[in-house]
Amino acid sequence: MSGALLELHDLSFQRGETAILSKINWSLHSGEHWTFLGPNGAGKSTMAALILGYEWPTSGLVERRGRSPESAPVHIQRQGIGWFQPSQMDRHAIYHPDATVLEIILTGADATLAPYRDYSAEEQARASELFRSAFGQNRLFDGQRLFALLSTGERRKTLLLRALMAVPWLLLLDEPYESLDLPSRYELEMLLSRHAADRFQVINIVHRVDEIPAFCTHVLMLKAGRVYAQGPIDQVLNSETLSELYGLPLQLHRNGRRFATTWRESS
Repeated sequence: MSGALLELHDLSFQRGETAILSKINWSLHSGEHWTFLGPNGAGKSTMAALILGYEWPTSGLVERRGRSPESAPVHIQRQGIGWFQPSQMDRHAIYHPDATVLEIILTGADATLAPYRDYSAEEQARASELFRSAFGQNRLFDGQRLFALLSTGERRKTLLLRALMAVPWLLLLDEPYESLDLPSRYELEMLLSRHAADRFQVINIVHRVDEIPAFCTHVLMLKAGRVYAQGPIDQVLNSETLSELYGLPLQLHRNGRRFATTWRESS
């Protein structure tokens, strides 16, 4: 027994004649917060879909908390995994324009697109508590406001709260900061940081080094569907590995948080 909460064993995924992922071996342990980093087409989102059970590997195995698909159905294993992707915003706003902020948060209890049942008093209290943790006691903005009328940053925070509604052991974030301005990105990261501490593990999928959250402990670098490097972030992520990953002469800096410049910008 490895004690891993999540393990990928020789995982490969092929679509048609194209190999998207090849022989991925990786594991997640309690207390670890990972970032998946790599260029477009590296296979990051496909890896997330395999972890969630929304795609099935061509070969290899995904084990969630020690359970293989043979020992428990994937939809059972998926319980306790929170998922957040910006494209969720459009689905909620378009198909359920009359849903309130609190109703969207409550759907996280069942991972549904809209509220389809009456929620218990305990569930409603948890949703209200999560709402207050992100939006405070602003009298001009309560939980009855329509989700479709929120700003992009407010929608992202609401969907993060939705992912937290099920009290996850793992939170998987696929490009959570896409299209956000700096204040909204900061607010989203601070909210995530407050909830992540000692409560659950986080996998954060990003393109840019400056989007790696400050609480991240490990990094997995993907290139052309293969693992280029993985391990503790302070040991693995440096100017050399970053330059190799993206095929550019990059300089990694850290001044409070990580960011990268090209060699020309650094000189």
